Amino acid sequence: MDRLDRNKYQVFEIIKYAPRFDRAIPEYDYDDRMREYYRTWANRTVEFKTYYFTDRTMERVSMMDYSKLGGEDFMTICAGMQEKGAVVTSGNYGLLNFGYVVTPHHIILGVYSKAVRVMDSILMESGQTSDYGFMSRFIGNVIINDTGITYNVNSALTVLLRELNGDRSVAHNASRNVLLRCKVLGKEIQRLKGDKTRNLSDYDDRELEEVPNLRYEIKAYKERIVQLVQAVKMFLFLKTASIIDKTFISEPPACTYRRTPGVKLGYIRVDSTWDSDITVLNPFMVRGHFRRQVCGNGRADRKLIYIDAFMKKGYHRRATKLLDIPK
Repeated sequence: MDRLDRNKYQVFEIIKYAPRFDRAIPEYDYDDRMREYYRTWANRTVEFKTYYFTDRTMERVSMMDYSKLGGEDFMTICAGMQEKGAVVTSGNYGLLNFGYVVTPHHIILGVYSKAVRVMDSILMESGQTSDYGFMSRFIGNVIINDTGITYNVNSALTVLLRELNGDRSVAHNASRNVLLRCKVLGKEIQRLKGDKTRNLSDYDDRELEEVPNLRYEIKAYKERIVQLVQAVKMFLFLKTASIIDKTFISEPPACTYRRTPGVKLGYIRVDSTWDSDITVLNPFMVRGHFRRQVCGNGRADRKLIYIDAFMKKGYHRRATKLLDIPK
């Protein structure tokens, strides 16, 4: 993939309209700490990079387990730094995308699905912004600091569960529609049979047949929490993957020609070369192949050329992650 279609990803719409949310965060964010997220994106003096995770890398990321890490472990990743970035995936992963912001006090992720083309935000009397299109594409946010990890799923269930645990801060930020939804869900929770101390996620569909609103909300909540966890894993992989030295003695036919991905494409490809320092010791044959050669004024055009088979010398290729480190 040579070019990234940014119109597919909601995170780039958020970046574009971040100044709109600088003082008034969307009602679906639920957490006042998200102001720091939007303010950092609104600050155009802080540059950001875009990372594209390949499907193969996503398979590797899915195997990660960070359940034993605490907030203080995360905060050692970029201690004292300010940084922001955009991370995207392919359609095979639902175009999952997120923006991350790292400050001396927080790591904040805003997680989204595929993009809404137009953001028609309404400024409410409360000072918050309301936008149905944004709400439908907003999966939730993750806020990490020294005290722990907070998952704010875009769901009325998030507000209700915090209320039941005595936390009114989330309800304070919620819209009137969400609060009305919470009342409906609260009544259905009272109708649940069995042990009331059970986690709602432990109920199966059969037990939730008589509470359809709650069943729908629980299902959506579970799906979105999985996506938030996936985004955290991707962030961890991006920042903590250790460099592995790999040395090969190639045997014919060794490998086909492969263009080295780079920042010139407008994004950084996070693939098998991200955390691999590769050394090929002996010469090897590269098969004949076609290439779309850059040409024309402004080097904006492409022409198809064929490169015949040739002998390539051994080489050493540094891990992409090392090349991404600022000098």
